[in-house]
Amino acid sequence: MFNCPICDSESNEGQETCFTCSYPLNVNGDSQFINSELVTWARKLWQENNFLKKKQEKYDSTITQDTSNEFLEKIKIELFTPLQDRLQVYNERLDRLEKSEPTDQSLSFRLDSLQEQVNCFISERENGLINIQRQVAQIHHEQSQIENQWKKLTDNLSITQNQLNEMQDRLEELKYNIELNNSINNSKSARDLSQGSTDTYQSVGSTIEIENFSSMENRGYIGLEESRLVKRYNRDLSSFSQQYVEEVNATEESLNNLRIGSNSSVIFERKRRGNYWIVKENGYEYLVPSNNLRLNQHNYKTVEDLFECINFKLDSNFQLVKPARVSPLPGGETWQLEERGILQF
Repeated sequence: MFNCPICDSESNEGQETCFTCSYPLNVNGDSQFINSELVTWARKLWQENNFLKKKQEKYDSTITQDTSNEFLEKIKIELFTPLQDRLQVYNERLDRLEKSEPTDQSLSFRLDSLQEQVNCFISERENGLINIQRQVAQIHHEQSQIENQWKKLTDNLSITQNQLNEMQDRLEELKYNIELNNSINNSKSARDLSQGSTDTYQSVGSTIEIENFSSMENRGYIGLEESRLVKRYNRDLSSFSQQYVEEVNATEESLNNLRIGSNSSVIFERKRRGNYWIVKENGYEYLVPSNNLRLNQHNYKTVEDLFECINFKLDSNFQLVKPARVSPLPGGETWQLEERGILQF
């Protein structure tokens, strides 16, 4: 048993090459044969170096696109270019080795030196790869931090946008209610100046007494959903007529009970070409006059039972100020009045 002079692996007597590094162990034979064996071994080392170089090039091609061209060029100049120059030197030395007929001692020394240089080259390449991996990992880490910061920024912007939308809705609701209250106050002032605390209007031989404005002032506030419904109704009644879910009329029995002082609510039932529409808005159901309603001496009292009337005149048009609110009764065929609406003439 003896040890390989290159890798120090144990070898047997008569063994021609080292099982670990393939170094030719039989160096006592013909000089030309020894030289050929050593050249073959050296070429194998060169092929391994080329394989490492190709593997490095393949690794270089997988580096993320986020790595800048300037960074890659710097790595090429500082690391790979000197190593490629050294490879060229090794190649030239191998060429000279193939052409020369050195002594056994000189050849062994050169091979040892070459192996040491190759090992040093491989070590430098490995260190270079490790350094590249660290720099790429650092780039990925910084990219991840930027992405997290961007996500936080977009989340904050989304929250801010939602808050702005909510504020805009509240401002719209407040603006509408200010306009509503101003309209009620202006109507009340005009009424007080002309006729006092109660008003009567003559129309088609009938006298209609308008109830006190205090109850209207107390119920003047409406929500955002209601204000949007009112705007659509007043802007285009024809288009709004496509949005209702039911046409209804108040039952005579419930109206009679209301007028004799009963505490029961007004009940509505389905009626083809009814005088009122039921509209759904964000989970609530509202009652508004339909385009079939024609005010006259016979039905104006019913309208007053369902809506508070501002400046009521039998022969004038009206605008919806606030829809009446209704709720469905069991069975889904009838509804009851929960809160009166407001109309302005």
